[in-house]
Amino acid sequence: MKRFIVIIFIFVPIFTLESQLAQLEKIVLYGNTKTDDNVILRELQLKERDLFSDTHLLYDRAWLIRQGYFKRVEYQLKPGSTDQQRILMIIVQEKGSWSVSPVLSNNDLFGWYVGGRIVRNHLAGKRNQMGISFQIGGVNQFVLSWGNPWIGDRLRLFAEMELSYTAFRYLYGDYDMTPFHLQKTEMKMTLGRQFNRELKIGIGTGIERFGVTDPNVTFSGGRVDWLSHAEPFIQFDSRDWPLYPQKGLFIQVWSTWYGIFQHRRFQYHGMDFRFYSPLYHDNVLAMQTTFEFSRGEIPVYKRIHLGGGRTIRGYSTGSLPGENSFLMSLEYRVPILYERNPLAGVHVGYAGVLFVDTATTWYQNQTMRNDMIRLSVGLGVHVIWDHWIFRAEYGNHGSGWGFVNLGSGIKF
Repeated sequence: MKRFIVIIFIFVPIFTLESQLAQLEKIVLYGNTKTDDNVILRELQLKERDLFSDTHLLYDRAWLIRQGYFKRVEYQLKPGSTDQQRILMIIVQEKGSWSVSPVLSNNDLFGWYVGGRIVRNHLAGKRNQMGISFQIGGVNQFVLSWGNPWIGDRLRLFAEMELSYTAFRYLYGDYDMTPFHLQKTEMKMTLGRQFNRELKIGIGTGIERFGVTDPNVTFSGGRVDWLSHAEPFIQFDSRDWPLYPQKGLFIQVWSTWYGIFQHRRFQYHGMDFRFYSPLYHDNVLAMQTTFEFSRGEIPVYKRIHLGGGRTIRGYSTGSLPGENSFLMSLEYRVPILYERNPLAGVHVGYAGVLFVDTATTWYQNQTMRNDMIRLSVGLGVHVIWDHWIFRAEYGNHGSGWGFVNLGSGIKF
């Protein structure tokens, strides 16, 4: 009996993505009177002679809008030298050189403070940014900053410098002696490398001067402490619009080493994790988890204080002191009357928010227990107007009347 081996070849047409794409022959820029051509072109993933589709164009356009120095970015395609080639025309409308935003917040421990931030954007058309911010009230603060997110062309380095002054009366309940006045002056410089649109690694170094009216809280035993520090970090950021994200992920891990040039040393190590996911009808589920762990002898003025509108809402400011901390917040954001079009740079309206916060702190000589974990729930309203964001949130932990937090900016 003969055996037959039948081999059947099935020819399946294989169409590659590239065969359906056009080739980018040339990129032409219009409208950038202040911005250097190279500053725009280097931000594009698309390069001349690349194959591209509409998806690639939308991705690059959204990225240009996110940089913050254009009001509008429009694309137009023109026929190229051959049927498969296209000329991409990018038409931009630049933002003004100056931007101003208010600083406003209430605090049950320190009271109200108000101020503002003035920023000179896009110096020399190369994305350098200088800013001055200040606030007066329960906590007085002045900050002078400079930054450039892209230095060195192919090296793609970023650099930041900051000089700040902060003064307030130490009213936290973890210090059982007479409240003292604290003045902090800090000079800090950060240098790092951006590897792609999401990932960057860097290190910050600086020196801090702490002036106090109570020598019992200083390392030196006098009224002044000097601390040097180094802070390596790694950051991943895929958020679609960092000021008020609808989707994306943000992760930052850092380690701060204090007292590099002093005999008294201590460290803080931490992580900040944020997640945003769109749900039906443009609702957003947002989550933040942070923790910090310390080593070494921590001075009083460097302790962690949770409670209040920026940490665990519904608890009084600083009611959870410690040297280690864990915090988790969950928010459900519902747009009420909100127009959001990232491709056109439009973010305006207001949204309701429901939230749950949980947190705990403990000292190095303590063991963290379940009964130390605190929980609060609440609701609020977020008002969005371009880069201005205001919030009004009420939180309660099941005892008392709770707390209302008002101010500029959101928690995360």
